[in-house]
Amino acid sequence: MMSRLVFTIFNKAIWLLALWAVAKNAQVVAGFIPAPGAYEYTETTGHDSRRFVWTLEEGGDWILTSEHERERHRAWLDRTLATRKWSLDRPAEKTAITAWREGTTLFIEGTRNGKEYRREYQVGAYPWYQALSLSLRNHLGEIGSTQEFWLIRPDNLELNRLQISKITVEPLRTATTVLPSYRVVIRPSGWKAPFWKGEYWFRRGDAHFVRYRGDSGLPGAPPITVVPSGQVSLKIAD
Repeated sequence: MMSRLVFTIFNKAIWLLALWAVAKNAQVVAGFIPAPGAYEYTETTGHDSRRFVWTLEEGGDWILTSEHERERHRAWLDRTLATRKWSLDRPAEKTAITAWREGTTLFIEGTRNGKEYRREYQVGAYPWYQALSLSLRNHLGEIGSTQEFWLIRPDNLELNRLQISKITVEPLRTATTVLPSYRVVIRPSGWKAPFWKGEYWFRRGDAHFVRYRGDSGLPGAPPITVVPSGQVSLKIAD
């Protein structure tokens, strides 16, 4: 029962956060800094798959938009790649939410399923990472280190604390090649840690996000995977 509850909490939310952002011709300046652009990713669970479009803009902050036919997410990230503001729009569900951080307080306000929604959380000094495949790049040079952070589940708007539990350098084997990569493992903080994990791979050299894999349910359920589906080459970096 406990395992089912934990999977319900994390299985569908994390893949969406996994997909946000892609780096092209990145450079190392206190982390991997991406270049603006629009890219497409494919998310697959079992025999089901669908595509999403991500657009990264630079305008003081990084502005990252993720959208498909039913919903749109937009995140504003500071120069450390931490989230300072995030919005969610699902017109068919009459949901329009905005969240933002002021110091150690996180506010969530808007309309959810046609009803007014307001929450306020004290988050301390931990960073807020609502776009994980972008924000995690700031930690790729920290092999062996850990980091706790906050994220908001897009499906139920609950605030969760996660942790980077492992960062390693290892190859990612695909059907056609082997990519020298960073592998980042995230888990829930505290007692939930053994019950769920998500794995991100970033190509060495430019930190391009090349894969996500996460549990989608109880043992035996197909994993959720995310890979680029267009506009970015997957050549092995020198």
